[in-house]
Amino acid sequence: MGALERREACGFEIGDTHTLEEIEKMNPDERLGALVECEKLFASYPDVTLPPFYSNLCMNGCEIYQKKIRSSFAVGTLLRVYGDCGFIGVGEVKDYPDGEAIKIKIFL
Repeated sequence: MGALERREACGFEIGDTHTLEEIEKMNPDERLGALVECEKLFASYPDVTLPPFYSNLCMNGCEIYQKKIRSSFAVGTLLRVYGDCGFIGVGEVKDYPDGEAIKIKIFL
């Protein structure tokens, strides 16, 4: 094999990319327009939207118990977590002494 080229990964196709040279030629507005929202990377994950009180707790590092927000994702599930400010990050459902809870793994 002489070469290997990845043409698509996680819903992104090679046609959606830009070379460094192309980016260097763009003006600031074009560069901003070329950016992809980071939450799009996790589009295949189910999502949960937290009420304002729990959104604040989550952003301060607290685990959010599913019984409090009436969700029921399985332990180990990775989630896109949203709050009153929009996308917070990626959370994972884990077992805790008081029950199953969502804890942010990647904070954005």
